[in-house]
Amino acid sequence: MRGKSDSLLQQQQQQQQQQQQQQQQQQQQQQVTYTSAVYTPQLYVHRKGGLSSAFDLLSLQPIIGIFNFLRRSQQQQQQQQQEQQQQQEEEEQQEQQQQEELQQEQQQQEQD
Repeated sequence: MRGKSDSLLQQQQQQQQQQQQQQQQQQQQQQVTYTSAVYTPQLYVHRKGGLSSAFDLLSLQPIIGIFNFLRRSQQQQQQQQQEQQQQQEEEEQQEQQQQEELQQEQQQQEQD
């Protein structure tokens, strides 16, 4: 009985590990496809040796639109993060100033 439950446990652990690996791979793939995706329209055009018809351009339009949207949304996220960091830093500076002022006041009172 022990042997059976042990092997079951091992199987479960292996499955979990495999799932985790798959997730990691998917994440990596997403990143890779995203970075290369920004350039795909040009690559596509280049590979075909120039656009053979207006239809090719039309078929590319939605793709380019999606990539531009992705790029914009990523830039917005980065901007938001930067702004948050700035706010935090400013707040921390203000706190430090207040503390320093308090200390100075205390010192003056002690001198008095």
